[in-house]
Amino acid sequence: MSQIRGALAAVTAIMLVAGPGSAAFADPVVPPPDASYDPAMLAALKRDLNLDSSVFARDRHAADAEPGLRTSLGAAFGGLWIDGEGFTVGVTDAGLAGTVRAAGGRARVVAHSAAELDRVKAALDRAGAGRAQGVTGWGVDPRTNSVLVTAVTADAATDLVAAAGVTGGPVRVEVDARKPTPTYPVRGGDHYLDWIANSNSVGVCSVGFSVIGGFVTAGHCTHTGEMTTGYNDVDQGVVRASVTSGTDASWVQTNAMWTPQALVNNHNGGTVAVTGSQDAAVGAAVCRSGRTSGWHCGKILSRGYTTRTDDYTWNNQIKTDVCANGGDSGGALVAGTQGQGTTSASWAECGQDDPASSYQPLSQILDMYGLTLVTSAPPQVPLAGDWNGDGKDTIAIWRPNEHKFYLRNSLSSGGADVTLTFGQADDVPVAGDWNGDGVDTVGVWRPSENAFYLRATNDPANGATTTLDLADTNQLPLIGDWTGDGKDDVGRSRYSNHQHYLYRSGQTTIEINFGQLGDVPLSGDWDKNGVDSIGLFRPGNNTWYRKYNNDPADSGTHTPLAFGQMRDLPIAGDWNGDGMDTVGVYRNTNKTFYLYNESGSTTQFVYG
Repeated sequence: MSQIRGALAAVTAIMLVAGPGSAAFADPVVPPPDASYDPAMLAALKRDLNLDSSVFARDRHAADAEPGLRTSLGAAFGGLWIDGEGFTVGVTDAGLAGTVRAAGGRARVVAHSAAELDRVKAALDRAGAGRAQGVTGWGVDPRTNSVLVTAVTADAATDLVAAAGVTGGPVRVEVDARKPTPTYPVRGGDHYLDWIANSNSVGVCSVGFSVIGGFVTAGHCTHTGEMTTGYNDVDQGVVRASVTSGTDASWVQTNAMWTPQALVNNHNGGTVAVTGSQDAAVGAAVCRSGRTSGWHCGKILSRGYTTRTDDYTWNNQIKTDVCANGGDSGGALVAGTQGQGTTSASWAECGQDDPASSYQPLSQILDMYGLTLVTSAPPQVPLAGDWNGDGKDTIAIWRPNEHKFYLRNSLSSGGADVTLTFGQADDVPVAGDWNGDGVDTVGVWRPSENAFYLRATNDPANGATTTLDLADTNQLPLIGDWTGDGKDDVGRSRYSNHQHYLYRSGQTTIEINFGQLGDVPLSGDWDKNGVDSIGLFRPGNNTWYRKYNNDPADSGTHTPLAFGQMRDLPIAGDWNGDGMDTVGVYRNTNKTFYLYNESGSTTQFVYG
């Protein structure tokens, strides 16, 4: 019986809906993919959109074609947009469809030209300059051949449309109670102000490192409960914890206007990425960022150092020969891309002889407050499978930047039992029991080639691989035992129309329509009957939807199950060996698996 489901990030795609009067034409020719992109960016592209580098060639093709089409179509040009497989152009004259096809696009007959939509938008701009209360935005949407007005209430949108004189025109209203807020980066070395309670004074210091929900800095800069403002004098957050006795540490929880980033300001127009917090050895080269003196470097002189000032004694610090000035306190000390500590004290300012400064270790601050460092490392992708044939599913992670699988044979923290290198950065990891021997092995789905590469074993020394080609694009892979024969087969989900195709060895393919745009497809034996059926994880509401069976005519599902959080990566497996699969998620922010048990309890542990 199949025990494995690969996890995929949530998918967002634009679906081309051909309404009445639409004209669809031949598929466009898309240029070949360009694979020379940063692995971290490719991993994020896979995580958020399930796309690979070929999408950039597709998008460039559309961008290159648009200026010429605007000119050649003239007043009949109705806008251009990218759909799942190429680009589409709106035309108000069906006779010009051939011009679009010649440029490699598809044509859709629309009622309104792009120029007309732009005029409506301009009218809203004029009216909205003075009376847009309750309206949060408006703009041209070529996909629907309309101008979209987004507002907190429908009445607010109606008022603006009337004031603009475009009532009855090509305007579409979307009600969204949320209000947009500006966002600002939290970066190490930027300055912030701590507003001291019951006084007219402020403390001026530097940000240390971004953590989930805020940043860490020096304790002597802050007091618990005080408010902070950022480098731009915008309200930033509140000090959640601060200590100066024995340790110089603090953390600030930022508000929704601030986004913690895995960056340190180098005060020379650039930034340094933070990928972790591994302690560097004595003698290692380090650099410090601070709002007063900027970016300065030196070496670590001592670890476990005790710093004594007139007011404080701080233990277990890092001493360096880097200079620091007043206001640099709290700022980031890095060794390469590894965060080391936050600035505490200085023996000499920059420009003086024999500089020296001390820092509270970052790893100590993170442990003290239970915080998670924000890093620029690509996410780890979780899997589940019975790697040793004991009848129970356990977990694994795949690191796309390393092309490595890390398999573990128990549901607990610890090191990998098996490590093997396989695949490339833009692959999607999968796993299954391909031969019915009761042991799951790993594989990858390579979207750039529309092919599965499935390993025969998890033995790193045995690279035997089966290749399965599927002549289709813009798909998500599905793995499951669709027939109950104990062997896993492959499948695919077309995310543009939530159509699922289950390939069965020696039998016809099952086609099922299930879900909605953005759902993440998985499979599992939800009923303990030996046959896997489709399940979906919906990131918008963190809810699971599991079909009773794979009968396209049967729409029955188990009771929806709310489990997980936004941006969790879903998995499914038989955690206790009873023959029934349940769900789980992996949270990259804290490298933790959360596995749902049939009793309603949760098993959680850190791995990765």
